[in-house]
Amino acid sequence: MRGRHAHNYTVDKANPAGPLVDVTEFEPSWAGASGAMVSTPSDLNRFWQELLGGRLLPRWALAQMRTVVAAPGMGQGVEYGLGLIRLPLSCGGHIWAHGGDLAGGGLANVSGQDDSGRSATVYITALTGGAVVEHLRRTMDVALCS
Repeated sequence: MRGRHAHNYTVDKANPAGPLVDVTEFEPSWAGASGAMVSTPSDLNRFWQELLGGRLLPRWALAQMRTVVAAPGMGQGVEYGLGLIRLPLSCGGHIWAHGGDLAGGGLANVSGQDDSGRSATVYITALTGGAVVEHLRRTMDVALCS
């Protein structure tokens, strides 16, 4: 990537107690489009506004994406649709979101929008274990409930 950009780090599986490894140059496109997109938090927030505002897909397609089933393995009260995660917020309501955790790509991120139209993107540049996901969810909750 040219220009200024975040560096991404992960735990070295061969030396978990050692320093984090810079994986910024890792080629993420092996995962197809999920690893090949370069974006900014502002881009992602605009994407949510356009998607959930009904300006990217026909109404029927967005309705299908929002048809959810319980996803207890993703946390209490979490539901999953077609590419959309519905996360409950501590202040009531919920957020439609999608996350990712691909070394070298968006290392650990969640981006979404609540029902009032407020969008937020949280990006963590160091993938250090399971606590990262909970940290992302709490940070997103603070961003949209404060």
